[in-house]
This record gives sequence, structure tokens and C-alpha cells, in this order.
Amino acid sequence: MARTVVFALRRAVAAHQRAAIGGENSFAAGVGPSFLKVHLLQNQDLAPTKPSSTLRCFSSSPERNVVSLKDKPVPDEASDEDTTEQSTTPTLPPRNRSLADALRSGLKHLNQNALDIQNEIETRRSLFKEEKIVSPRDMRAKNNERRLLKTAQRCVEELAQTKSILRVHGDPILLLELTMSGHRMATVYWSLPISVLMKKDMPHIEKQYLEFKMHQQITEEGAGQLLSTECHNRMLKYQGFPARVQLKPAKDKQIMELMSRYSEMMEAEENAEEEEADEDAEEEL
Repeated sequence: MARTVVFALRRAVAAHQRAAIGGENSFAAGVGPSFLKVHLLQNQDLAPTKPSSTLRCFSSSPERNVVSLKDKPVPDEASDEDTTEQSTTPTLPPRNRSLADALRSGLKHLNQNALDIQNEIETRRSLFKEEKIVSPRDMRAKNNERRLLKTAQRCVEELAQTKSILRVHGDPILLLELTMSGHRMATVYWSLPISVLMKKDMPHIEKQYLEFKMHQQITEEGAGQLLSTECHNRMLKYQGFPARVQLKPAKDKQIMELMSRYSEMMEAEENAEEEEADEDAEEEL
């Protein structure tokens, strides 16, 4: 069928060329574009039925009277649908932009970033408190400090009873803390008795005056030197060269901590007494 159409087209082209060159009007009059059109209409059922084929007919000039049958590529419907879906699919922004940038930069940069994070001080810091390893020497020094502080407090109580020194309103002063310094010198921080500190009706200026008088007694009247000698004599049985004791007034922070602990202790005792009283009342009932 297709061969018949091609043969007819060739005949039409040859006749038209002869008519244009030699003036043979007898054949050109009958074989021209109109003849070709009629012939194609008569043989419509013999023509190719592909929608993608195109037929270019003759123009008025003989040089351009060329017939070409070119098959255009048939577009794939599936590929068009995929392209449409890809173009219409919205692109969502990444939730973590930093992570997306790191992934785009490559595995090398990602590993480098991970190493940088691991090497940071905050990252390497432990979540748990590290327990300091106490050497036997440090433990022995701590025990000696506690022993010296207890010995000094007992000496203060005895001197307050026997010599009426280092006491305020009949109560001995308190030794709060002891720190060791160079040349075997122990600094002991003292404060007024707790009975004086907890008096709410006593003006603060009066407490300051009592503290000043006690400091004068320790430094000028020799009470501090007497206490140091007593502690030295008692500590000889524990150490070959015991430290010397030097008294200093306690700091405000140390005094506030002492008063806070004392208040908590008194509240705990009162609560315990109330619970005992309630239990006794329930037993009587």
C-alpha cells in the first residue's frame, strides 16, 4: 500500500518537473498539485495512519517540490506524567539546616565536624562529679587538722572556766574553722558564742563591741598566746612538731552559715518534740 503511494508521488514529481522545463502542458495540466490531492484523497485508506508522520507537498517553485516523510518521535505518556509529577511536587525546607549543609558538604567535612565537637571542653566534661582521689598523706593531714581544732576548742572551754578568759556572757567563744599555712602555722577562725549571736533583742552594734573586746583580749592581753601554748603541749603526744595556733575573727559568711545550721537544728528538735508529744497523746487516748 505504501509502495503504491510512493510510486504515485514519484510520477507526479516527474511530470511536474517536465512541465516546468519543457512546456509539456498536456501532462502538467492533468498532473499537478490538484491531481496529487485527488489521488491522495482516493487512496486515503492506503496512506499510513501514524499520527506522528507528516507529509510536505509541493510549492509553486519546482526546486522545492520535494516530498519527505519523516517520523517524529512519539512522546512517551509515562515520561510526561513523571516529569509533571516532579515539577509539581513541592520541595519542603529541611528541618535542620545545619545538618543538611553538613551532609551536602560531604562525609569528610561531617567527620571533621564530629571530631571538633568531641574535642570541645564542654563536650568532654563529665556529667557526674569526679571524686578526688585522696592520698594517704592528705588523709593524715586532714585528721591532724580535725584533731587540732577539737583540742583547741577543749582548751578554750577549760580556760574559760579556770581563768575566765575567752568567754562572753559566761559562754566560751566558738572555733569554726582551721586552715593550715606555711611554717606549721594553723589559723583558727573564732566567733562569739551562739547564745549571743542568736539574741534578737541585742543590737548589732553591741555584738560588734563584744567582738572588738574579745579580739583585744586575744591579741593584747595574751589570751591567744596562752591558747597556743596549751594546744602545743597537748598535741605533742600526737605529733613531734605540732603546729602553732593563731586566732582570727571569723568572716561574715562563716557566721551566717553557723547561724543557719543552728536554726535548722533547733527546728528539727522542735519537730521531734512535737511528734513525741502527739504520739504520747494518741497513746493516752
